[in-house]
Amino acid sequence: MTKVDHDDKNKVLEGAEFKITDSSGHPVNTGGSKERPAVWKTDQKGRFTVKGLAPGLGNDDQLSFARAAEMAGISPFDIRFFQYGSSNEVIEALISHEIDAASMTISEARDAYRKGKITLAAVTSDKRLSGFSDVPTWKEQGVPFVFAHWRGIMGPKDMTEGEIVYWDQALKQITSSAEWKQMLKKRDWESFYKNSSGAKRFLEEQTEFYKEMMSSEK
Repeated sequence: MTKVDHDDKNKVLEGAEFKITDSSGHPVNTGGSKERPAVWKTDQKGRFTVKGLAPGLGNDDQLSFARAAEMAGISPFDIRFFQYGSSNEVIEALISHEIDAASMTISEARDAYRKGKITLAAVTSDKRLSGFSDVPTWKEQGVPFVFAHWRGIMGPKDMTEGEIVYWDQALKQITSSAEWKQMLKKRDWESFYKNSSGAKRFLEEQTEFYKEMMSSEK
């Protein structure tokens, strides 16, 4: 993170001090450590780097699971969420009954599922997935919730019209290629390509979707 002057955004501030707190306002790691001190201070370039803070909670996996649970009549506040370093660790935790359930992408769960090590209880798509026809959707189980896990490619805000056209054409060519279709099959993905204008509209819709999901009580 870089700290700049309030009035002059080109002027970085050396020696600015920060504390990082949790959602309750309590300082994170108040005792201090080498990687996570009690107080962060910017360097000569106005920067400070935070290590050791995992981004796992608050991501799509947790949000979609919490929302589905809420719509099924279970308070998200009654669910204990745990963070793991990888999907393999999550699967091992499921197998050992360290946790009761987990949310992850189908490609992460596929191998363990096909080996009979875990059970897939539901998919968040609007219809059953090819290759997983025995796994019902949330909707089929009385939970009217659909949640798409997608990935996008972002560019800087000052891209020229010519650059946008170039990338639209390049990505359209890539997503139409035989290699891409093979990757979709290998990963159990579904094609969801949108060009720049389509992606802009989709992101606007997603912004409203997330606002509603995170503010709704049912």
